[in-house]
Amino acid sequence: MNNNLLYYDQTITASNPSSAQGKFIRDLKLDLVLDTIAEEDPYIRMLFRKLFLNPSVRKEEIIKRQEILKEAIHYQQFFNSVYLLSTEAINKINISSESSHPRYDNMIPVSKKLITQSDITVINLRYLGLINTLITDNKSSFSSSHLNEFITMTLKNYSKDFLQKSNELLNELQDLKFHSEIEIGGHPGFGLKLREVLLHTISPSEKNTTKTKPKYSNKADAVILLDNQTLINNSEEIINSCFVWILKTLSDFNNEVRTFFESVREMFGFYAGAVSLFHKITKEGEDVCFPDFISTKGYEFSSLKDIGLILKKEVPVVGNSVSFYRKNLCIITGANQGGKTTFLRSIGLAQLMAQCGLFVTAASFSCFIYNGIFTHFPDEEDRDLKTGLLEQELHRLHDLIPTMNKDSLLLMNETFSTTTEYDAGYLAEQITAAFRSCGLFTLFVTHLYEYAHKLYTEAPEDCIFFRAKRNNDGSRSFEIDTGEPVKSSYALDLYHEILD
Repeated sequence: MNNNLLYYDQTITASNPSSAQGKFIRDLKLDLVLDTIAEEDPYIRMLFRKLFLNPSVRKEEIIKRQEILKEAIHYQQFFNSVYLLSTEAINKINISSESSHPRYDNMIPVSKKLITQSDITVINLRYLGLINTLITDNKSSFSSSHLNEFITMTLKNYSKDFLQKSNELLNELQDLKFHSEIEIGGHPGFGLKLREVLLHTISPSEKNTTKTKPKYSNKADAVILLDNQTLINNSEEIINSCFVWILKTLSDFNNEVRTFFESVREMFGFYAGAVSLFHKITKEGEDVCFPDFISTKGYEFSSLKDIGLILKKEVPVVGNSVSFYRKNLCIITGANQGGKTTFLRSIGLAQLMAQCGLFVTAASFSCFIYNGIFTHFPDEEDRDLKTGLLEQELHRLHDLIPTMNKDSLLLMNETFSTTTEYDAGYLAEQITAAFRSCGLFTLFVTHLYEYAHKLYTEAPEDCIFFRAKRNNDGSRSFEIDTGEPVKSSYALDLYHEILD
């Protein structure tokens, strides 16, 4: 079993092209969600940004995250503590490494490099011990097989016995910081040079039991005894050759532990951030659920709300419920300010969170797993006046199309609203027909009534039509229903808007 709590492998899944990532975040208003999750922790914000831009396409991976997140909700303190310990360990390692830079310069003696690595090992062993204790104290609490596998492997690789023996060996190396005696062994080889040199012991000098700096350095004593620089250099080479394998062992161990800490920080940072968001949403009394996944393109959800609007806390948020399957195009029309874009965004956010292994702000939610989620919302006008708005829209579609396929999801909001209705309708008809023919699933909020109504009268089986409700007095309920396309503007609305 893979004991990584986030991935089955580290392969990055399909996502928006890099040029569109900023617009994807803007279109779905992900910054608000990221800020809420991170709570001013830049690492967690960066982590969730990466995951949102690369949602999982593997059902097993998503279900694994759901399973562990359910544990994290009940044991928030444990997940937070492991995340904070791993973060603190990495920060201290970075400080220790930077203070000794450049530690691998050829002019630095091997013994000095060894001292640097031993200092880092001290930090690693201390935090491994703290994590070991924390895991040991909580290991009987969890029912998740994936979490228990991670705990078992961690306690096996970094057991208390291993940590104790490592600390004992490390204490001997710490004597190198002071005046010490080194006992080595070997045998003469060609040219009377020592071969197979081994380090036997490192111990405090009997002449300096208080470990204070001696009056004369090792090198000065050697000059007196040998009185020959060549012999001095040769003796240092022999000593360094004894340290090389220890240095490599420590370096390899420190690299391994750093990789472990980075992996733990990523895994537990994800669940710590997700639990923080969960409690913020449920504190407001909103419904949340863990989504189910279906094998055909479509949706079935009840009381789905836009998580961004919930986090804003400005007005009560209206939920929507729909159920449809085996569709390639969903057309959404209706009165301006009727909730069309909010409905579109709520689906996009829910789909994204579902494929990241998170909960969804709905009473129930079932969806297909898409291999890519894309958005095409209106852009601001080019201030340099190099391109018009329609040209910008077409350029953005041109960039997105090569990355999409039959199992992708595209959210289009008022696309082609920057040209005449005739031209916009023609473009919309041609482009959505092409998308439908290749099986791409498109959710399209549009004001193009003629285009939408013509398609509705043709009654294609792979299309479904929604419209925003509008009450007789012009007020909006912000609810979305299936039905015949309706126009976006009404005379009474325009009267009130103009004359206020």
